[in-house]
Amino acid sequence: MSDYTPNGSYLNIQQSCSASLGLHETFDDDLFTSTPVSGSTVSGVLDYNYPVEDLPRMQQLFDSWGLKCVYQTCVDQLIDMTTLSRMKSEQVYRLLNNFPYGIIFKFEEEPEQWQKNMNILNNCQNTNSNEMSLNKSNAETLPKPHKSCHNLRVDEVLTSSTQGSLILDYFKTHNKLNDGIRATLVDILIAQVLSQQIPMSVSLAESLANQIVAMFKTEVKDTYFMKIGCNKNPKGKLYSKYYNSVRNMKNTGLIPTTIIKNKIITDKTQKNGWFEKEFVSESEIDSILDVLKYNDTTFPELESNWKATVNYRLNDIKNSGSTTDILKNWKQYKVPYGHKLIDIDYNVLFPNNINIYQDFKDKSDKVFKLFDEKIKDLNSRKILDTLKNTNEMNINDIKIYN
Repeated sequence: MSDYTPNGSYLNIQQSCSASLGLHETFDDDLFTSTPVSGSTVSGVLDYNYPVEDLPRMQQLFDSWGLKCVYQTCVDQLIDMTTLSRMKSEQVYRLLNNFPYGIIFKFEEEPEQWQKNMNILNNCQNTNSNEMSLNKSNAETLPKPHKSCHNLRVDEVLTSSTQGSLILDYFKTHNKLNDGIRATLVDILIAQVLSQQIPMSVSLAESLANQIVAMFKTEVKDTYFMKIGCNKNPKGKLYSKYYNSVRNMKNTGLIPTTIIKNKIITDKTQKNGWFEKEFVSESEIDSILDVLKYNDTTFPELESNWKATVNYRLNDIKNSGSTTDILKNWKQYKVPYGHKLIDIDYNVLFPNNINIYQDFKDKSDKVFKLFDEKIKDLNSRKILDTLKNTNEMNINDIKIYN
């Protein structure tokens, strides 16, 4: 059945499955007419205005499912996109009751998954429409709401793009994608996500991956999206490409970053401090940054990767809006040996500064002043008072715990 074509599939299935299949038998369901109809005359049958504009999209959809042999049968029975979106399993069996079971089962599965994706997209569109209606009267006073959902459809994005159309043509011919085409496919989709200012999320990435594997049947979902745990960021080409693109645009200034200055830092401190320093980001570190963001490694490996990205990280910290953002982007600060990572960054920031361990007596007044401001726990306050009253003290007498 591999030689079925969209325009001649009805004849091909007759020739391949033998005349005994009897494809012209009458269907019991009122949804289908017992009179076969050709695509060229479909709009004039039974005084029914068939939406012929659905035909190109239906043909593309059936091609992506690998079910070209069913396309003409559906057209002959006046199946359009609306009917296809509502078709149930029992109706599939009536429509294709004389087809081989392999085709019936496949046709039952593919439209069902497609219908689920369509329902998700329709719910998203309804949500966005409701938000627009509620906010229309207050549009001048209220900020633009974030999109709570998305209506990004992979098929529409690809058909509206020259490269996307070439990808569809390539798959139609070869029934597979290579690594280069996969990269181009992801580039097209992420460019659309960024242009529409849709926030990346687990649901968005998974929806795009589901649509990709629905259109390109030989593709594997894990290539594009793979959830690896409740507390870890997903893996896959979609997430990786999105964050790499955002990172590169931030570095080049294409995406502005708002810097919220800490209230305790004065203008004078900023001018004389590290905020005025420029750090030239390391080159070709995308793979290392991905390891830091998505993977767990041994501490020696982490330490090596940390040193290799220190300038990039300092620029990112300088442009961060809050400490929360910093700890979210650089979660390794919170690991048991995180203080060693702080030392790495600190030594690059202040290469000529005296080590506090070597000059504790000169720095102790500032340290105790900071302790006095920050320590609120009663037991810790008692320990602090004891230390203050100690006549002779060195750094070895002090142990600081998180």
